[in-house]
Amino acid sequence: MMAARRGLSWTVVALLTLAIQSARAESWTTNFFSTTSTAMSADGRVQVASGSGTLVSSDYGATWHSNTVSGPVAVSANGSNIVVAGTPLVWISNDVGTNWASYPAPNTTFPARHIACSADGSRVGAVLFGSNPIFISTNGGVAWTTNNDAPIASWTGIASSANGQRLVACIQNVGVWLSTNYGVNWSSILATNDLSGVACSAEARTIIATENNRVHFSTDSGATWSLLHPYTFGGSGAACSADGTRLGVISYFGTFISADSGLTWTAEPGAGTVLDAIATSADGHRWMTGHSGQGRLYLGTSTPHPNLSLVRTNGNLPISWTVPSSPVVLQQLEGASLNNSSWTPVTDSPTLNLNTLQNEMLIPATNGGAFFRLSGP
Repeated sequence: MMAARRGLSWTVVALLTLAIQSARAESWTTNFFSTTSTAMSADGRVQVASGSGTLVSSDYGATWHSNTVSGPVAVSANGSNIVVAGTPLVWISNDVGTNWASYPAPNTTFPARHIACSADGSRVGAVLFGSNPIFISTNGGVAWTTNNDAPIASWTGIASSANGQRLVACIQNVGVWLSTNYGVNWSSILATNDLSGVACSAEARTIIATENNRVHFSTDSGATWSLLHPYTFGGSGAACSADGTRLGVISYFGTFISADSGLTWTAEPGAGTVLDAIATSADGHRWMTGHSGQGRLYLGTSTPHPNLSLVRTNGNLPISWTVPSSPVVLQQLEGASLNNSSWTPVTDSPTLNLNTLQNEMLIPATNGGAFFRLSGP
């Protein structure tokens, strides 16, 4: 049942910020807002934080608008669709938080603990506090169903592949479960205890799950697992870049980021401690972490260096790169020599691939050679 569209009262919020530079060149700012859930668009431009209310920014966190709606949040890849799973209502915006409509929550007794959505925002998965089934929505959070075989349990986290076909969820004392058919059927892929958060790459090949004193990591959709720095830091949540190379976990001790698929980790002193929420952009160069009790929202950023992928196909040249979290321009250089400095912008706009979270562009074949590069501002 749909409730009437409501015009929520928005306020432009000027947040007091403090900049801190970490050892890995992640620059952090601290915003004073009680935060229990965070989400951001693929390019990091749209950022959403929920706690005592909901904050939405559409300019990389430079300015914010607030309302009184609260609950776990999810956002589509382009940032237009935002879902806030409150109790007893779910609030949905399809225009970057300008207008909202309310619908019945998955369960009016048990509040949502965590939600995740597909890149287009149409498919949403939710886990609730207490012992409950997994709830699935196929229309962006308007209606929910438990018509699946996931066990009734104390679920603590859920993540979605970009196309929504693969869902990963964790149970506090049972392990990690995977669905490969949009949440209809589920199977156990890791048996362990004290799981508190889970995240996955765009195609759900890379999965990271946080436990009390260790972090579990898989690069084959849960077929095999390894431990990342066991007993070095606990975990209360995780985030993963689209390609699975940049990872982040939060714990009582703070935020830890890996830029090499978990081989090495760096503590981020500017990203708070005793954290409740974490989110990252598709390229893993923009971060959000938050704490409810201390009333903090931390924003982190570093300079992206996107790699171009070029594969000649049928006389054309498909070019792709992970959606960057800072503006870049694709440039082309005609000829066979890099000594020519006449780089020109490619005027066609890239298309966002909602399966991989990559920008894609098809370049017609030329008679001579050509070079391509991504150039930042």
